[in-house]
Amino acid sequence: MQLRRKHFTSIKMWLFDFFRRSTERERMFLTVTIWHLWTARNDARNGQSLRAPHSVAPQIQAYAEMIELHLFEPTPSTRRDTNVSGVRWSLPPEGTVYINCDAALFSSSRRMGLGVVIRNHIGRCVAACSELHEEVTAPEVAEALAMRRALSLAVEEGFSKIMVVSDCLSLIQRVLAPGVDRSSVGVVVQDIKALAQDFGFFHPCLPSVQ
Repeated sequence: MQLRRKHFTSIKMWLFDFFRRSTERERMFLTVTIWHLWTARNDARNGQSLRAPHSVAPQIQAYAEMIELHLFEPTPSTRRDTNVSGVRWSLPPEGTVYINCDAALFSSSRRMGLGVVIRNHIGRCVAACSELHEEVTAPEVAEALAMRRALSLAVEEGFSKIMVVSDCLSLIQRVLAPGVDRSSVGVVVQDIKALAQDFGFFHPCLPSVQ
C-alpha cells in the first residue's frame, strides 16, 4: 500500500487521491483503521481508559482479516491453524440474520482479536463489533469466544432467528452435540448453548461455498 505521504497537502485531498488509486482491499483496511482510531479517540474523550497504539493495532488487524476472509477471495495465510472451507455466503431467509464470526491469534503477545458482522436477508450489515482478549493461545478457544460474542451481540440487537458462521468445524460439532462438553473449551461452549436458548432459530454452520 503506497501512502504517498510526501505529497500530503491536506487530509481531504490525500483521501481523495488514496481512494482513487487504491484497491478495494486497501480501501477496506484504511476504513477499518480510521474507524478503530476514531472509536479509541471517543473512548478517551468520554473518560474511558486511554489506549496505546499497540493495543489498538491487533484489533484493527483482526477485524480487517475477518472482513477479508468473508468478503474477498481467499489468499494464503498462516494466521492460525483452522480449516477454511469457503468464503462466499448465501442469503439467509427473510427474517433471519447471517452472522460471521472469526478470530485471529497473536502468539507472540498471547492475545487474540475477534470480529463479528451481522447481515440481514438482503446482505446489508446491521451490526458489527470487534474485541481484543488477553492470554488466549488456543485456536479453538479463540473461535469459541468469537462465536459466544456473536450470540451475545445478536441478543443485544434483538434478533430472534440467526445463522452463525464459523470456519472451525470442531467448534460447530461441539455446539451441536448433546450433553455437557468437558473439554478445555467446554465452559465457553456451554455459554454458547445457553445463549442459543434465547433464539427462536439458531443454526451454526461453516461458510458456504459458491
